[in-house]
Amino acid sequence: MAFVNVINCFLDSIREVSQADCTQLWPYLNEALTKFQHPAEVDKLLKIQGELDETKIILEAGRYNAEDEELMKKVEAQNDLENYTYNMRNMVRDEKFTAKLTAEDKQSIEKAVDDRLV
Repeated sequence: MAFVNVINCFLDSIREVSQADCTQLWPYLNEALTKFQHPAEVDKLLKIQGELDETKIILEAGRYNAEDEELMKKVEAQNDLENYTYNMRNMVRDEKFTAKLTAEDKQSIEKAVDDRLV
């Protein structure tokens, strides 16, 4: 029952406010509306919002910069290893080089290269 009384009091206060002049209850309301409806003020606010968005982008880029560098190092290492493996495969297939190797060495190198390239 107390809840119903609170609701009724609230509704009565809304009715009183809606019948009264709202600018008298909130004197700063007209000033705020006028200020923020003025095109120059809106432009200032939009400029500030744009600068904030740019700052967010820059901060996020900085946050991920270390991760990007670490990933780039891993990719470069992967590429270097792959290039080395292909060079080894080509050397093992070269007759000048294989003439200097034993059959066991040649097989072990071929196996290592094949395992890496698969």
